[in-house]
Amino acid sequence: MRDLVAHSSSSPHNRPPSASSLFTSPLLSVSDILFLPKRSRTTDPDAVELYNQKIEKSGQSNFLAPDVGMALVKSGGYAFHIDITKAYRIVKKTFASREICELQEIQLYPAQHMAAVVAKNSPYRELVTYGLRRMQEVGIYDRQKKVWDEPQPACARAPDGLLAAVTVREFSMALCILVFGIVLAFLILVMEITVFKLDRSKVAFIH
Repeated sequence: MRDLVAHSSSSPHNRPPSASSLFTSPLLSVSDILFLPKRSRTTDPDAVELYNQKIEKSGQSNFLAPDVGMALVKSGGYAFHIDITKAYRIVKKTFASREICELQEIQLYPAQHMAAVVAKNSPYRELVTYGLRRMQEVGIYDRQKKVWDEPQPACARAPDGLLAAVTVREFSMALCILVFGIVLAFLILVMEITVFKLDRSKVAFIH
């Protein structure tokens, strides 16, 4: 499970923020599910200081539901600590393309490494190891990740950092091909109807 701080900036040219840059931000809240367990395990000085200054000593409740916190991020100039899978799902449903491009991420905690635990000298150790490796080889891990993890929403941004604006000129060729196909299909239809009527008239004349 990965987590991040989602931060919305009104300027797409700002440099990527860091955890220390949030010390000066008056607008910061955290998800009410994942923050406290991570806070008790982390030794990162920026994360600890961020919790002490912005959460513990803020004098107000900064624990919000994921939907509420991401709605504040969408409004701009707000930072919200949330699990990455939940954040991407909300962003995909509620954020516009421009808002997705303005969204910035800060990796507050390192990714957790998961492992299977067995008893010492357990006869099942080799069996579990083989099973896990087999699942990795045949793609079961990747399939489960696609099922449970929401992919990062794509930002339609041009290489120069500006939003890509598409006009009629950019896809005029596609429109020309479409019109040509419609005209060609109509002509073929007319030819088929004409041939069909001629065949019927010949049959009627023979009889």
